Amino acid sequence: MATRPIKISIIGDDSNLRKSLKGASRKLDAFYPPQPYPSWSLDENYLWQRPTPMPTNGNLYVWYEATTSWVEATA
Repeated sequence: MATRPIKISIIGDDSNLRKSLKGASRKLDAFYPPQPYPSWSLDENYLWQRPTPMPTNGNLYVWYEATTSWVEATA
């Protein structure tokens, strides 16, 4: 399940969680979860994207940051 951002207006400053968006006549703040891994980047929808897509062959995989790759999960 993908995490969706919550967009609200706030007063104050929390630069670790806030990304400012400039609208036509107002400013919105988007909140998003912390970065799961250093190699993942935040997209224009404020969702964390992996540098390599997860395989879709039906097996379970876990992210291995040391090699920035997916490793098949074993029981």
